[in-house]
Amino acid sequence: MNYKNLGFRPFYKNFSILLNNDNIMDIVADLDVNEVFDGVLVYGYVDHEAGFTFEILSLALQGDEGGFKFYDLPNDITYKLRADAVEECECLFSEDVYDEYMELFKDKISSLETYEENENVAKSRRFDFLDPFRHEEYIDDVQVVLLKDGLQPEQVWVRIEDLGDKVIIGKLLNEPDQDFGYHLHEKVAFFVYTDEDNKQHLLCDMNPSQKLTPEDLADGSMLREAIAAFNDDKTESNFIDVLELLRDSLVWIPCNVVMGEADQKFLEELAERDEEEIVGKTFSALDDIRMIPDILKNGDKYYFPVFSSREEMGDYGNDFSKVQKHFFEAMKLALGNDADVVGIVVDAFSNPIVIDKGLFDIIGNMKSRLVEK
Repeated sequence: MNYKNLGFRPFYKNFSILLNNDNIMDIVADLDVNEVFDGVLVYGYVDHEAGFTFEILSLALQGDEGGFKFYDLPNDITYKLRADAVEECECLFSEDVYDEYMELFKDKISSLETYEENENVAKSRRFDFLDPFRHEEYIDDVQVVLLKDGLQPEQVWVRIEDLGDKVIIGKLLNEPDQDFGYHLHEKVAFFVYTDEDNKQHLLCDMNPSQKLTPEDLADGSMLREAIAAFNDDKTESNFIDVLELLRDSLVWIPCNVVMGEADQKFLEELAERDEEEIVGKTFSALDDIRMIPDILKNGDKYYFPVFSSREEMGDYGNDFSKVQKHFFEAMKLALGNDADVVGIVVDAFSNPIVIDKGLFDIIGNMKSRLVEK
């Protein structure tokens, strides 16, 4: 058994013994070891940039009865093996000692948490349906076919960066040979497509959608219709349609008005005057007025609310001032909010959809559908 035959799954976040090869011998050549060791005890993890990696925990000497004796390594040095360096090494597993090893090497293993990506990247590693498309060593890299009318389908490498609703978000690792409108290191959204022969493909549809004018989006009805279509039928194309419309939309943001002390005092004094004294008069603020966006909470998660129109706020909106901003500005405000928001919720009290903040880069990189009349 070896990595090349088994793939990454049996080794991922697990202990194994790799029997010696030249690469193992080279990496520990400078150690002062009296015994001739037979292999190394390792723990497997994924480095998002460098690929599948084995952390060497101890040298292993096989006894006459088949068991292993382990020799400690210096604590101030780390020894790592990339998967391609040991892919043909014979390996051994022993599940009954997992808890023992985890306790024994907990400090070294906990130090590997620095290599953890976001929760969704870790989740994507559990998707075995992606395995046929994965790079053997760079586990988060998958082969995706780009599609666009007038061009040949083109296969590229994409590094998974996040998950959306019905789509996977990744970064282009090579420049496409044809002009798809996206380039090296730009983020794209792709999805799993099952053909009539029940064969799966990873596809990224780069065909431009129907062009729009600002007037088409002005009242928010087109955005609401797209959200309703997605909530009724959660397909990849419906989801992309929502994202594309948000990319060009103006949305309404509920805000709390925060005045300076001088203005607050002035308003309090004004409230005590006779109504006839102030009707028809104009007053200017003495200090800057701040508009603080409201935040919604569901359980332990925070969401930045926006609305396709003022009316979609319903009674909730009566307690707030309302400002209209481009969705790009809403994304910036959401990311800059003191609350650690998980995303933006659109039309929270009617037909809502949550746009995870991992999708913000995707929306920002989308091409505008707007044309001038």
